[in-house]
Amino acid sequence: MFCTKCGTQLPDDARFCSGCGAPIAQNAATPTTEPAPQAEYVSEPQPAVNESFASEKPQVDTVDDAQQQPAPKKKKKKGLIIGIISAALVVLLLAAAALFFFVFRDKDTVAVIDAYVDSSGNAYICYANGKAVKISGDIEYAAMTPDRTKIIVAEKEGQLYWTDAKKSEKHKIADLDGDVEVVFGDNFTPVTDRFLVYELDTDSEKVEYFRYEFKTDKNVSILSATVESYSKISAYGSDAAVYGVDEDVAYAVAKDGEIKVLSPDSNKFESIASYSENDDVELIGVSTDGELVAWTKAANGKYSITVYRDGKEDTVFSGDAVTPEITVDNYMEYLEDYISETYDPSKYKSVEEYADSIGTKWANEMTAAGKSDFGSFCVTKLTEYFKSSAKAPDFDMNVSPDGKTFVILGDKLSFCSNGGETLKVTLPEKVASDGIFTTNSLLLCEDTNASKAYGYYVAVKDTADSDSGDALYSLYLVSFKDGERSKLVSKMKSAKVVDECVIYTDKNDATYVAEVNFKRGELDEAQRIGNEISLVVYADGCSDYLYYLKKNTSSEKTTYDLCVYDVSDDDSEKIASDVSTSIKVSTDGKTVYYFADVSSDKDSLVSYGTLKAYDVEEEESSTVSGDVIVGTLTSNLQSGDIDTRSMWFAKYQSGSAESYTFDVCYYDGKATSRIVKGLENS
Repeated sequence: MFCTKCGTQLPDDARFCSGCGAPIAQNAATPTTEPAPQAEYVSEPQPAVNESFASEKPQVDTVDDAQQQPAPKKKKKKGLIIGIISAALVVLLLAAAALFFFVFRDKDTVAVIDAYVDSSGNAYICYANGKAVKISGDIEYAAMTPDRTKIIVAEKEGQLYWTDAKKSEKHKIADLDGDVEVVFGDNFTPVTDRFLVYELDTDSEKVEYFRYEFKTDKNVSILSATVESYSKISAYGSDAAVYGVDEDVAYAVAKDGEIKVLSPDSNKFESIASYSENDDVELIGVSTDGELVAWTKAANGKYSITVYRDGKEDTVFSGDAVTPEITVDNYMEYLEDYISETYDPSKYKSVEEYADSIGTKWANEMTAAGKSDFGSFCVTKLTEYFKSSAKAPDFDMNVSPDGKTFVILGDKLSFCSNGGETLKVTLPEKVASDGIFTTNSLLLCEDTNASKAYGYYVAVKDTADSDSGDALYSLYLVSFKDGERSKLVSKMKSAKVVDECVIYTDKNDATYVAEVNFKRGELDEAQRIGNEISLVVYADGCSDYLYYLKKNTSSEKTTYDLCVYDVSDDDSEKIASDVSTSIKVSTDGKTVYYFADVSSDKDSLVSYGTLKAYDVEEEESSTVSGDVIVGTLTSNLQSGDIDTRSMWFAKYQSGSAESYTFDVCYYDGKATSRIVKGLENS
């Protein structure tokens, strides 16, 4: 899997990103009140402890650290598409790749906190002011809501419930008896202050999604179906999209000839549109209030894009449906789609059996036709199939919480609105899909009010550098007022956008920063930061100081220098040498946290080092703590930035080939306190 904050590839059981340290949501849903769970506060901020903890014995055996406890294993549904998440997955992944994000939140908004779970099944949730709550029991996973008032607990075999750590009761959400597995806390099963969305998987391959509201103790079924039957339904366009912002969560589904919406203030789906059984309908997105929904519909070689808002349907575009370009390099992904769409559970015991039969059948046909290249033969068969069932192109949508501001982005087409009519924008080339942009490449707002937004950025493919073979891109700014597009940068390798500035790298690996001039629709004079820069970080929405890593090739191994660039003074300064690639920035952008003297345990392979802080105004570094596991620093903020007065990290103790132990520590800006001792990651 990949970090949604910085894009770093991570192990499947990672709880923190090793690149930027952001928490990685894993898994962890009819109401009753039961005796109190055994919840207690553990170690109010202890007196500042000496930095050397090695002489003290661990007090608890546990599972967790930079990667915390392994997540409950999900069953593999090979060759199938789980429709409830497919549209949302496309929206989120392609949005990231195409520089297509909106952020409508305070940059310091707190995030969901995942628990550490020890080998005895006890869970520890560490939050502000150096406090931790211990929940005793046989626990698989636990988490705290962003408002820090509710703890959600999934027992290994028992219940999914929530509790207020200060009250003597727990509220059952669902039973987890037998082989039921529960998943919550990822992009498709969000946890908010108001709702919990969760998935239940059973041994019978049954998939169920629910939305639970804490205040009303109401469970609403979003989807319930076997994998086999639902995969068949999904071939006819049964998809769902979800966005969670602040407290609200809305779902839209297209199923059985109806498009329905589950809004935050309703406990049942309401139909907003209908379609025929021959139409191929796919959802593009839905606003968090459920008031805006967009979808594509394909039939008879044509397709359309419809936007539903203000209680009315608006078909914003119609065109010819497309047949995918299938080659020997990509035919396997289309073969999987073909198997999923044509599989009939009444004729085959499993998808695997059906896939084997297709392979045997096509191999025999290839031999009879005198052919020898199976890959090329598959390309021919799949092209014939998908040509006969041409669909709409893929589109993504990002939308403000109130549904008034949105952008729909396709291959060379874009549609946008800021409360008025929907504008069509034709793009000169294909939208970039190489993942070159990160989470700060987003809608441009003068403030967090979407109604004041000027427009949005989009990157399209430019050319390929004939010397290096690297793909190059152009960056455009599109106005919400008239849909006009202005080219800001051309022939670039990558770009980020922050605080009305564009940071980009050209084809010669030189990195620049330039402010956007909205009146002229162009960049002001660019300032060169440097060459061969590997990573640029900054506080969310703050571009006064840019911190970057520069490769140091003077030694035999590749190391990195940490530098700071002062945008106002157009001046760079080296902070430290030989640092880890995991760096974090304070919320005000004036302090950068980095790891020096990094070592790796030869048995457990965990990396740890000295956590240091550099104050850009004081121009000096200070040590926070030693033996800190790389990537574990967090203040539990959605932005991933660090509150200088409240931060948590894992401190390495000892390791073996099977596991390693660590302590969970809290730093208040002055002293380090050890809050939970002797946790174990196995």
